Amino acid sequence: MKAPESLPAELFLLAYDPRKGKLTQRAHLGYLLRAAALAELLLGGQIVETDGKVNPGKAKAGAPDPLSRTVLGQVTETPGKKWHHWIRKDYRAAVGVVRDQLEADRVIKVEKYRVLGLFPGTRVTLRQPRVASRLVSRVGSTVRGSQPLSRMDPRDATLTALVTTAGLNVVLSRAQRRQAKTRIAQLNEIAGPVPAALRKVIRDANAAAASSG
Repeated sequence: MKAPESLPAELFLLAYDPRKGKLTQRAHLGYLLRAAALAELLLGGQIVETDGKVNPGKAKAGAPDPLSRTVLGQVTETPGKKWHHWIRKDYRAAVGVVRDQLEADRVIKVEKYRVLGLFPGTRVTLRQPRVASRLVSRVGSTVRGSQPLSRMDPRDATLTALVTTAGLNVVLSRAQRRQAKTRIAQLNEIAGPVPAALRKVIRDANAAAASSG
């Protein structure tokens, strides 16, 4: 087993509630993982922002995980789209892509079952809970730490910004996020445009769900 090395894999694990044995924020998880892939590519220089739109970058290194490779291929094929377009695109499939990667790496175990003997379901369990708990500690240290922002690791800032934008209460409660509001805003500035785009996508999705309900 190896620890995850990409933002999409890390965010998947951070969305998992070990006490309840299930993923949280299921309605928005696909958006979060797509946003994580975009952030991964932005950090690696494989994509860049030009006038608020996403275009291929100059970095030669390939994307580090299957979802990010998929997103990079889409951006390369159709450049010039805005961030929220890429967060929304194929978001439902993103969960399965990252889940399958983590299962293949033996970080999680995936079991198929039937609810009430009729409806298919998928049960996810952590093979090594300490992998996820270390990620939770990393986010907590980033929010509560005293490290100057000028020395902050952009990956830690981006990971934490995405966690707080998605409202992953299993990592940081609403009260903790309110208490660290100033620090989180500063981390969002370091993380760049992706968390703000994710916030808009989630807000629009919530508004659409409320109006249809």
